[in-house]
Amino acid sequence: MKKIIIIAMCAIMLFSATVLPVGAAQVDEEVAQPYWTNTSHISAIMNFVDGVGYADAALNGKFGSTETLIDVVVYRQSGSDWIYVAEEHASAEGMTVGISCEFTPTVGTYYKAEYTFTVYRNGTGEVVARDVYKTYTG
Repeated sequence: MKKIIIIAMCAIMLFSATVLPVGAAQVDEEVAQPYWTNTSHISAIMNFVDGVGYADAALNGKFGSTETLIDVVVYRQSGSDWIYVAEEHASAEGMTVGISCEFTPTVGTYYKAEYTFTVYRNGTGEVVARDVYKTYTG
């Protein structure tokens, strides 16, 4: 009888244990989607097409967002210094805004795009910063 009770208790414990997914910030080359209060989705990427550099980004606020803003500043590395190259600013009333900052790259140069994303909702502004790095290979 004790064996049956022990087996039954083990079976109950085995079936009562459940796996719960845990959500956290997923670091990706282009997309980050942690659990923000106002921000739903951020996408930031640097591309080089036909000899032109682009620091692109998109921002989606959560439902009820009243204003969204993106600021991007592009730098090139020179030794241990970062030299200013270009910047762009975009804002929109509502939940969504996109930006594209165009610049002329030099072959073999390492670039950094510093993004600042801001979403206003319920009278509160939420700021998220993100940097993207890439070398122009031609």
